[in-house]
Amino acid sequence: MTQIPPVHLIHDPAEGATFVAVETVRKLSYEEFLDFEGEDETLRYEWVDGELVVSPWPDNPHQLVAVRTARELFRLGDDAGHGLTLPQMTFRVSAGRARIPDLVFIGRAKLPLPARARDLSVVPDLVVEILSPSTAATDLREKRDDYRAARVPAYWIVDPEARSVTVWDFTAQPPTAVEYRDHLPWVSAGQRLGEIDLAALFATEGWLR
Repeated sequence: MTQIPPVHLIHDPAEGATFVAVETVRKLSYEEFLDFEGEDETLRYEWVDGELVVSPWPDNPHQLVAVRTARELFRLGDDAGHGLTLPQMTFRVSAGRARIPDLVFIGRAKLPLPARARDLSVVPDLVVEILSPSTAATDLREKRDDYRAARVPAYWIVDPEARSVTVWDFTAQPPTAVEYRDHLPWVSAGQRLGEIDLAALFATEGWLR
């Protein structure tokens, strides 16, 4: 196990972020980040420019929508043989940054994946982030730019509060963003895989109060 330098949390409420950084004695290498085991299991860690960037684990509305989104991707993508959906995978978006998206979808042409890899060995065809108050600013701007730079073709920003999904198409020149509120069409590699009912995706009555 790699020796990790001492860390402590820095609280910064700017732009709605609850925890935005971890101060370290020195910069962490990517291998040290992969080895890092945080003492607080209520936090999620990413790696940005050698520093740990953290956020609280999602609340119930976030988790409910994440599970339902995964179920729809499984139904339209995995079950139909188009590819593989995975949650919470470490994705090295550049030499100095690693993100952990809520969901990724990897097309059939990029499979199989290495069985023992600790991170993604390929660029996913779709990255999905579910907005939370603590991560919205990062998801909407910084992560969007990271995923575009990593050549991810499509990025979905799922907003439980607005009950909408914004679809970024990074293959378009310039990239385009379309917001959906009723039904979400899923197109991957030029093929329409199906449609997601957003009213059902965001429904909370009887499930949350």
